[in-house]
Amino acid sequence: VDDVEVTYGATSYGYSWTVSFLSEHDVPSLLEASWRGHGCSVCTNFSSGWDNAPSRQVDIAKAEDVGDYEQVAELQAHDAASADRFGFSVAMQYDQVIVGAPHSSVRTTTTWDFETGDLIGWVKTGTAFDYQPTWGDNSLGRSVYGGIGDRRSHGAKQHTYLRGRYYIGTFEKRPGNGKDDYINPHPDYTQGTNQGDDPVGTLTSQPFMIEGDHISFLVGGGCDHLVEYVELLVDGIAMARATGKCEERMLNTTWDVSVFRNRAAQILICD
Repeated sequence: VDDVEVTYGATSYGYSWTVSFLSEHDVPSLLEASWRGHGCSVCTNFSSGWDNAPSRQVDIAKAEDVGDYEQVAELQAHDAASADRFGFSVAMQYDQVIVGAPHSSVRTTTTWDFETGDLIGWVKTGTAFDYQPTWGDNSLGRSVYGGIGDRRSHGAKQHTYLRGRYYIGTFEKRPGNGKDDYINPHPDYTQGTNQGDDPVGTLTSQPFMIEGDHISFLVGGGCDHLVEYVELLVDGIAMARATGKCEERMLNTTWDVSVFRNRAAQILICD
């Protein structure tokens, strides 16, 4: 047995010790109590008010038989490296699991500007982000929100004012042409191609440590702060939220995160 944990406690009429086998084993070792004069010549005298009868002094009970181990899933880090020792320790509580990697550099691989043409370092749910990130100023090729006068049915075209080649636009459907040709759009999706507002979902970044005072980003698009927003999660709890102004143009938003320094955070995008 490689790893055993012993805890001590008290009962109404004596004391108790709990022995937990933390390492893998086929058959738990048989525990036998021994003290001076009873199976051990070098042990400390056992002080008890009971008669010298082991059955009345010590009770050994097996609390639980773990049984056979069965693998149900495999867990691996998105930024795994051979020397990280990922899986060195594991802590589980309810539906959460924390896996230790003591030699990891703790550097996130998340793409923050999406200029890699993919969603590396992000986890998506639903279908809203299936064709993301969007290549180029795609809204210039289609009609947009509302419109004025005789253009009300189709709306005037608008710039997003993106920086670089890519941005997240869940209304759009114009991805890049893959990692080997990410500087160009996919030929099957011309400018203006879109998937509309029906797809919904979330996009969540890998955790990162807050080491500065501010987080800045561009946000535009829909303006319903209840269902369309960018959110800051600190230790899994929502601490800040921003949304668009119902126009394609993305505007700068800055969060003051100085009070959260040295805490773990994530960025959540919801549509």
